[in-house]
Amino acid sequence: MDNIGNFDKLIKEQIDKMKNKYTSFNVKSLRELKFDELYGYKTGKYPDEVVYIVDMIIAYNYLQGSQAYRYDFDKVLNSLSGLIVRDSVFFSSKSIICKLSLKMNNEMTYVNTIEDLLYIVKSCALSNLFVQPLILQIVTNKVYATINELSENKEKFACVCDAIVALISYKVYYSSLYNSFAIKVIRYLENPKNKEPNRWHILTCLKKFCKGSLIYRINTLEQQNQNCSFQDISINLNKDSISNLLANSIEIYSSPTNTTEIEVKVYKAILELNNFLAIKTIKGYESRNSLKELSILKDLSGKKQCFLQLFGDYIIGTTLYIITEYIESTLEDKINKNKIQNQPFSNDEADEIIIQLLEGFAFLKSKSIYHQDIKPQNILIKNRDIKIIDFGVSTTLTTEENSINLYTPQGSPIYAAPEIKDALMERVYDKEKQVAIEYDIEKADIFSLGLMILQIITLQDIVGLNSSESEENRNNLVQKISGWKGRLLAGMLCNRPTERFTFKNALSYIPSKSTVI
Repeated sequence: MDNIGNFDKLIKEQIDKMKNKYTSFNVKSLRELKFDELYGYKTGKYPDEVVYIVDMIIAYNYLQGSQAYRYDFDKVLNSLSGLIVRDSVFFSSKSIICKLSLKMNNEMTYVNTIEDLLYIVKSCALSNLFVQPLILQIVTNKVYATINELSENKEKFACVCDAIVALISYKVYYSSLYNSFAIKVIRYLENPKNKEPNRWHILTCLKKFCKGSLIYRINTLEQQNQNCSFQDISINLNKDSISNLLANSIEIYSSPTNTTEIEVKVYKAILELNNFLAIKTIKGYESRNSLKELSILKDLSGKKQCFLQLFGDYIIGTTLYIITEYIESTLEDKINKNKIQNQPFSNDEADEIIIQLLEGFAFLKSKSIYHQDIKPQNILIKNRDIKIIDFGVSTTLTTEENSINLYTPQGSPIYAAPEIKDALMERVYDKEKQVAIEYDIEKADIFSLGLMILQIITLQDIVGLNSSESEENRNNLVQKISGWKGRLLAGMLCNRPTERFTFKNALSYIPSKSTVI
């Protein structure tokens, strides 16, 4: 695309293409809307194709010099980012890039807060706008000036740290500036009188751009955070206390949209004692799965080390809030890190993790709870201690019920047992499809756990290893594993459920501490 005229032509072509497809509103009239009305289409539940046209119109009007867009620069940038992600051809044009860069340089004078600047930095990074040298230089100069202006403002420390980390991700270094800023922040955090709500986040950011003795001081501050005990935590849950916790938190997970009837988010929150908590919010909690998960959490809390400690739950409107202890990393994170570093789990470390997993899931079975979504993402790990989480699709049976029955398969198709994998794959393509099939729910969990243990030991990509046709490939991997773990996996990963281990069988393979090999 060589010029703005061609961009205008592309918009007209896209509108003509879409105007007959979406009859609920007039696509053609989008070009006549004011900015706020037009931007509203990005925040509503409109098809991606319509949002794409809206982004193009906003970008076109902005590049044409529309004065109405000057004071909504952050929203304009949001549209530019969305457009670049979807249509890199547009921003491969040198003439368009030059025009955009010059306008951004002028518009930067209207960025008055570090929060707005951070939004711009992150948007540029996510949309690969930083690939363009002119834009990178403009943003860098503004960040440099802003850090100098606001580094003394204690309330802005976290935002400045975020901006620096974003710049460093694109290899923009101002070592002397970053270090002098870091020293001020560290001195501030080292004063026990200063109760910084974003303390944990700031320390995480500082470690990404500090070196030498500063790292030692950061590690010391982190250790001070970790030395607080959960035993003394008492939370009086009410609407105000929930709001205060969320005010000192960061969102770390959000359920994909349009996949379920409920919306789930998880936040990492901090208390005054520098203890971290996890807050899980479930909007539309009335669903049976949500209440069932809460019931399981209450039943398991404090019963065994491999389950999260539950501090309480509270309902505000249609949202359920569940507050538990917080652990930073998942087993998936640990596996990926080891794989990248080409550093397998040590024999002792693997043994400890696997034994905890076997004992934890066997304990669930003893209480007639079947997880149904066993995978590394649902195992938290700190040092070598694991926590089993996410009971949203779990099944609880009565003591009289047989584990072989009609069930609607749940969980991830990648870790599912062969007998339910096909049913789960069908649901990937048809979200509404809920077909009950007869299978042994205990044996299905055993297979998923076995596949996860195989991944821990080998660090192999296990995608596709859970089909009936891949039995030979699984066996080849298992045969390379010596000792009790190899014998264990041979029984857990049988194709036929009737030949597969139960949890009782699996537990019998755990050796005593004196004989672990």
